[in-house]
Amino acid sequence: MRYLPHALVLAAAALVLLTGGKELAIYYRVDAAAPIAAAYAAALALALYVPGPAWLFSLTVCAVTSFLLHLTQWPWPALYAHAGVLFLLSLRVRARTASVALALSVALTLALPLAGPGVPAVSDFSYGYSSAGLFVVVVVTGVLLRSRREAHSEALRQAAATAEERARRTVLEERGRIARELHDVVAHHMSVVSIQAQVASRVLEDPPPALLDSLSAIRAGTVEALGELRHVLALLRAEDSDDDTPYTPQPTLAQLGQLTDTVRATGTTVTTETTGTPRPLTSGVELSAYRIVQEALSNALRHSPGAAVHVHLAYASDRLTVEVTNTAPGRATRPVPGAGHGLLGMRERTTMLGGRLAAHPTEDGGYAVTATLPAEAAAAPTATATAPPDPYPHPHPHPHPHQK
Repeated sequence: MRYLPHALVLAAAALVLLTGGKELAIYYRVDAAAPIAAAYAAALALALYVPGPAWLFSLTVCAVTSFLLHLTQWPWPALYAHAGVLFLLSLRVRARTASVALALSVALTLALPLAGPGVPAVSDFSYGYSSAGLFVVVVVTGVLLRSRREAHSEALRQAAATAEERARRTVLEERGRIARELHDVVAHHMSVVSIQAQVASRVLEDPPPALLDSLSAIRAGTVEALGELRHVLALLRAEDSDDDTPYTPQPTLAQLGQLTDTVRATGTTVTTETTGTPRPLTSGVELSAYRIVQEALSNALRHSPGAAVHVHLAYASDRLTVEVTNTAPGRATRPVPGAGHGLLGMRERTTMLGGRLAAHPTEDGGYAVTATLPAEAAAAPTATATAPPDPYPHPHPHPHPHQK
């Protein structure tokens, strides 16, 4: 289909060459009919690549041959070849340029009856008006098609720019949500440090003054840092100031069973597998791994209803690999509106932790999401440590309409 217009134009040029020479020789009694017909055909073929020079060449050939042979009308091979050149020209140049070419072509057409010997016949003028009308029709058609093509291209460009802006805005929103969660984690650990510094100054017997000063400085620094963190959190949550949903502890991989049970309650088959030696990881890694599994399960429910889902956690010495795969949909699905926001969020989480994410269709028609996260062991829990609040509690898989 890409080369169909070229094939049609070259076929028309070949038709002008093969039949135009015979027509010029028999009907118009032109001796050099074959070279003239070849010139008409060449102008039409050249218009595919250089429409401006092709139009000038076509007009010149028609004018010279008409005046030298005392023709008062366009020979039909020249008429149709020049009409084709005008059409291709109007598809490639601005409307003003096409109008100038049309005016000059019409002027030559109306001048031909006056160039012949004797008094011009009425039929010659009638033929000239018809030829001029043909030129007007092909140029107007070409200009309209070019305008429509440009409008379509502009619409596609605007749609691409809008999609890019929407994706950029989605990434920023997802980063803000992740930042709120990670700030909660940091604030929690800073609170633990402050409390431990305060307790240490009281349980030590006869501590040196220098140690007391150091513990006091640690506590003062953490209290000041907590104040700054609360200020940042207040700014990050400003857009959610009307949300009265109570905070819940941020989820970890220990709650993964509850998440999969919730999905099983919808009738979806979910299997889990853990390899390696499970161990507590840092809060950021546990939270991100949980959210990735949550989003992947949510995507499977939306886009592959009836499919079986398998969740695999692979613990290694320096990394945690989270893999969620689902089989092909159990029934036909309709397209779900969206622009891949779920994958954007998962990719942001893995990138912020220095990991990597891979998402791709599987050979059996399903889908696979694999996230590799650096897995540093979590510090030993303390009596004063409590799970930080989660500003986005999720009693069920991710409620936002994200797509894969």
